[in-house]
Amino acid sequence: MGLTLAIMLAAVGGLKIWAQDAATNAIPAVGASADDIKAFAKQQLLGYMGGQLGAGAEEQPWIADYVQRMMQDKKFVEDTVHRIQTEKVFGWAESKIHPTEKPISLEEFRHMQEEHQHHHH
Repeated sequence: MGLTLAIMLAAVGGLKIWAQDAATNAIPAVGASADDIKAFAKQQLLGYMGGQLGAGAEEQPWIADYVQRMMQDKKFVEDTVHRIQTEKVFGWAESKIHPTEKPISLEEFRHMQEEHQHHHH
């Protein structure tokens, strides 16, 4: 199965990543919403705190303030969008791949390596 990734810069300045499955020609657009970015910022902060905040911590006003400040940080938003898009693309790709284990001999393995080398040279 062939998998093609294409990255396109949208007219509005947003980055979109498409992953195309050559077999089905399905092209899911992969984006990151503002809610996705806010949820990531909140989880990142809570991860930094290591569970020290206790139950109901997510609803504290200072956490909402932190998330809003992070949403104003262009680098944080861009990095988070790329991270979310990457996770979605790889999650989608992983759902399309169904590897199977096959025991092979050392000789078969060497032959596979040689065949692979011939394709790249």
